[in-house]
Amino acid sequence: MSLEMPTTSSEFQLVPFMGSRELPAQDLATIRISGSVAVLRGKNSESAPSAQLQLNYGLAWTADDSAAAVLLPNSMAAPQRRDQLWAHTCLELFIAIPGEKRYWEVNMAPNGDWAVYRLDDYRQGLRPEPQLAAMPFQVHRQLGLLELRLDWHLPAELAAAAELELGASTVIEHLDGEISYWALNHPAPQADFHNRQSFALRV
Repeated sequence: MSLEMPTTSSEFQLVPFMGSRELPAQDLATIRISGSVAVLRGKNSESAPSAQLQLNYGLAWTADDSAAAVLLPNSMAAPQRRDQLWAHTCLELFIAIPGEKRYWEVNMAPNGDWAVYRLDDYRQGLRPEPQLAAMPFQVHRQLGLLELRLDWHLPAELAAAAELELGASTVIEHLDGEISYWALNHPAPQADFHNRQSFALRV
């Protein structure tokens, strides 16, 4: 497969949903989630469109025992596809084709577990992406810092699209058991990563 340089690359920073006040704003201010995303487009050996998505996440927090400190799941010897990863700390990406209702949801846990789903429309028709047997991401973790890199050859439908709409988001489980929700923006009165208005990145 031949790949070209990315036509577009976007950097981002996530903000917390503040509609509920389980954790004080000053505690959430000790957390920073940022990253970048790009798509390298080209052709495969059959001259069909091919694309590789490159995603980088950086999650940094004050490394102490305060209530807002980030709780990471234990590393797994053999990471695998798992449902409901969003119940704990989980980095996510939503991908859609402009003008189409369908979209994809990517869940990546700091312990290496993962899930990728297709949806037909807003929260409808959820099912595992059949083209995947593994998810090619790497995680580096140390005290107060988590870094994740994903290099993913996109499914054929996404690779053929001239442009993609992306929503980056993260669920954080804190040491006191509270959950906070982070996204590019929060256009609804509740935290909702599936809201198409939050798919604010274009690549």
